[in-house]
Amino acid sequence: MSGPRSRPAPPRRPLAPPAAPSRGAAPAARSLRRARSGAAARRTRAPAARSAGPAGSGRVALACPICFQEVHDGASGGPPAGEPLECASCRRAFRGARTAQGAPFWDLTVASSSASSPSPPPRPRTGRGGGFRSSYGTGTTLFQTVFLSRIYERGWRQSFASNGFPGPDAEFQKCLDAVSRRCTAGGPVLDLSCGSGLFTRRFCREFPAVAALDYSEAMLEQTADYLGEEGVEPPVLVRGDAGRLPFPSGSLAVVHAGAAIHCWPDPQAAVAEISRVLAPGGLFFASTFMYNASPLGEVLGDSTVRPLVELERQAQGAMGQGAAFRWWEQSELEDLTEKCGLAGFECERSGRCILFSATKPGGGGEGAGGEAGAGA
Repeated sequence: MSGPRSRPAPPRRPLAPPAAPSRGAAPAARSLRRARSGAAARRTRAPAARSAGPAGSGRVALACPICFQEVHDGASGGPPAGEPLECASCRRAFRGARTAQGAPFWDLTVASSSASSPSPPPRPRTGRGGGFRSSYGTGTTLFQTVFLSRIYERGWRQSFASNGFPGPDAEFQKCLDAVSRRCTAGGPVLDLSCGSGLFTRRFCREFPAVAALDYSEAMLEQTADYLGEEGVEPPVLVRGDAGRLPFPSGSLAVVHAGAAIHCWPDPQAAVAEISRVLAPGGLFFASTFMYNASPLGEVLGDSTVRPLVELERQAQGAMGQGAAFRWWEQSELEDLTEKCGLAGFECERSGRCILFSATKPGGGGEGAGGEAGAGA
């Protein structure tokens, strides 16, 4: 399958030290909103181990999704291609495989684990049914299809522009600006729910240490296809669950989730996991869809249009769409990040699109109690 090709990418480089935010006026077509979490950012005790160097540097370590014990330290690069990763604590093994392009990836989902050796024999099942099966809503299973993985960048993602999304290049630049201005942690970048690798490829050109995770194996295949077509060195590819991130606590500097949180079956568990894996001073940057009434809320105030939002929420549930995608209010995202231990919520809204960011307290920057700047 062919796709768009680009000129050879320049060498990847670590991000420059945090720079002062630009105070220039935003484009008239886009409404920039400044928001802070209701509670003052609290200082927290930093873990003993912490990544050194700028954001996007260091090593990508992997962890067991059951107990979060490290199963690969990343010191010598990625794990051996195709070899399983074993957890000495849980005595579970997680398969290593290759995509059709030959790019290695590791399946670090709980449901995919198998007994490692030595291990006691499994107890015989007395029931007539089969084994455990993961059950996710339509919003997750839809993206596991090969069909959608192939059309995602050939029509599906382009339709986001009508809802106010700025386009991949502009959104990526806003993420880089937020990293430069807000992130004080060192360590790798995670492109969470990476999909077809739309942002993964951009991160790989910019940073030397990148991991890309998606629950859909079809999407990981498509990510590898595009990386190969554009001559971009693949990152550490992982099949994983946003609600059980297979990374050690405090090991990442940046977690990016582009147009993803509305698809997650359990956003609260996922954001709590993001908070866990971020190092102090690390940044969570994301984009998602708001309710159809939200653009009117920018003019009249979100509290004024909340009755319309409630009607939309009820109608969505009645039509069975609630199991597929979950739209958001700004206040919900702000409250969710704060309750999961992140601070300094900032956002930028345009139409139904919201770009937002928050930081892990304790890194000595704004996330530890300093002033938050405008914008996501």
